[in-house]
Amino acid sequence: MIKVPALQALLAGAPPAVSMTLKGSEDRDEVKMLAEHKDELLKAGFAFYRSMSGDLGVMYNSLRIHPQDLQAADKQGKLRALAPDFDLVNHEVAKMGLKHPIHFATPPTGLAAPTATTPPQAASGALPLTPPPAAAVQRKLAQARIMNLQPGAPTSGPEPGGGRLLNQVLKGVV
Repeated sequence: MIKVPALQALLAGAPPAVSMTLKGSEDRDEVKMLAEHKDELLKAGFAFYRSMSGDLGVMYNSLRIHPQDLQAADKQGKLRALAPDFDLVNHEVAKMGLKHPIHFATPPTGLAAPTATTPPQAASGALPLTPPPAAAVQRKLAQARIMNLQPGAPTSGPEPGGGRLLNQVLKGVV
């Protein structure tokens, strides 16, 4: 069972959930294997969620994502963004090699806590959470950074006579 790349990715928490269309998937080998080992998976921290429409099944790592996050994403119609397709994850993780998420996973300390009520945005349509600073503020910051880069005389700065190196270390960062 651990040989399935999508399950390895779930174990690592990257992604924390995968989804599959329920209609017509009953005969798949992966579904039969999951049904056969459901009790062991539940004991290991995996859980299952059925979409509100009933056509999508989600398997998730409860140590990496809270079920409330799945419900919130489902209500907003973004469940697929939070739980990508099982076959897609299985295919992509199988060809990752040394970049496999299991190599970089840190063990969780307990069950996942619920996060914000909004699911993450898709990478292509993601907007920054805060607007960039105004042009005048950006110019002032750039000017302060340039002025900070220019070396002063050895007798100037916060420690006069201490040398350029000490003055650069003691100079504030902008």
